[in-house]
Amino acid sequence: MSVQADDLEVLESILAWLQSGQPVALATVVRTGCSSPRPPGSLFAMNQAGRFAGSVSGGCVEDALVTRYRDGEIAGPAPTWIDFGVDREDAARMGLPCGGRLELLVEHLVDPDAIAALLGPLHSGEGVTRRVLLPGGEVSLERETGGPDFVVTEHEIVKTFGPAWQLLLVGDGLVARHLASMARQLDYRVKICDPREAYAHSQPIASVNYSREMPDDAVRALGEASRTAIVTVAHDPRQDDLALSAALQSRAFYIGAPGSRRSAEARRARLASLGYDVRQLARIDGPAGLDIGSSVAAGVCAAADARGCIIGLADMPWVQTATVSVLAERLHQGASIVAPVHRGRRGNPVGFAAHWFPELIDLSNDLGARDLLSRNIDQLQLVDTADAGILADVDHRADLRGR
Repeated sequence: MSVQADDLEVLESILAWLQSGQPVALATVVRTGCSSPRPPGSLFAMNQAGRFAGSVSGGCVEDALVTRYRDGEIAGPAPTWIDFGVDREDAARMGLPCGGRLELLVEHLVDPDAIAALLGPLHSGEGVTRRVLLPGGEVSLERETGGPDFVVTEHEIVKTFGPAWQLLLVGDGLVARHLASMARQLDYRVKICDPREAYAHSQPIASVNYSREMPDDAVRALGEASRTAIVTVAHDPRQDDLALSAALQSRAFYIGAPGSRRSAEARRARLASLGYDVRQLARIDGPAGLDIGSSVAAGVCAAADARGCIIGLADMPWVQTATVSVLAERLHQGASIVAPVHRGRRGNPVGFAAHWFPELIDLSNDLGARDLLSRNIDQLQLVDTADAGILADVDHRADLRGR
């Protein structure tokens, strides 16, 4: 995808070099194969003084490109096609030392006005499509129409430049921090919004923008949001619903709200009471994320040779190690299903013998192993424990106080 943060750096470097009278070569990744680390559409610019910006391989071939450009081997009047990693000889001589295949188009640029015409709309937050005709290299610019970001055909290469892909997270909790970290690795611009002072984190994530705006104001402040995902993780209907109401009036390409099926149904009912119809509510992915059953299946597959497994919940951090050990010992002694009980209340985690693995792997809903347990309650063995942690979960930061 075209990410403004990377592309702007390359384009602005090109403009500065051209304005100073230096010709420039622009390399675009056209196709990749195997382990090539940069996706199609990635840009790399270089001048004959050896300066460069961007990347097409994460460091594998950039030096070779700069050398060939300075020696006059590439970037003539017409675009030059370069295919790295075609055979072992090429790979060893100047290709991809990390393996894989990389096909590039290299253009010779001399006109700063052509780059300025591309940068102008981008600085205003608008999208621009740049079309390079083949084989001659004639270039035209068009307003973005919402098509694919990068298209290669026999006759042209089309790349759409646009505002950065961004993620707005409503709620500054642990889930938001994990989502923000993953999004930053994908070059998303990330904003975390939470007006609740008690939720201000003492160690903010670098390169993430934090806001204390009301959630609906934060959504509206996004402006043109067609490249924006909005996810509500405040676990507070007063915050989440404000954001969702504004999101439904935006052009966000994704609106997500994690939670249980019950909370999703309650959320839809609240928003419907505000006048949103079925078609509008269908834009909300809720419950968002992978089904709990999917994560259980992945864990069981990873332990396929074990005699059994113990399934715990990530939001129950106070379960004692001794409790888990007792459950494991009961499974070792032949129990089919085993669960802890504290003061007459059954809690988590729950242990399952290996013969349940096929059914655990087939789980595909957000009930996790709960449905399997309810259908086989007659095989459940209960273990009394003084461990109150089997009943305590964390839904809000306030749940951590006093612990």
